[in-house]
Amino acid sequence: AMIANTAHILGIELLAAAQGIEFLRPLRSSAALEEAHGLLRAQCKSIERDRYLAPEIERATLLVRNGALSAVFRALPALDAGGGLPALWIAV
Repeated sequence: AMIANTAHILGIELLAAAQGIEFLRPLRSSAALEEAHGLLRAQCKSIERDRYLAPEIERATLLVRNGALSAVFRALPALDAGGGLPALWIAV
């Protein structure tokens, strides 16, 4: 249950982060974050008005649970400080 709740929270955070990225357009983020953003937007439209978000939250949560986001972050080179990717990136 704890893992399911964490995936749900990360899905919500993913939606919020994607909105934040869009508020700063035309600026671009890193290639990995742009790829993660693209994965999300392929499943969930941008939030342009207040609406019922449960379907988007579930689709974003599924991206976390099925490993789609993990594949993006696993492709990153290892970080120098600590000798590897943060545990959260590996677990996602």
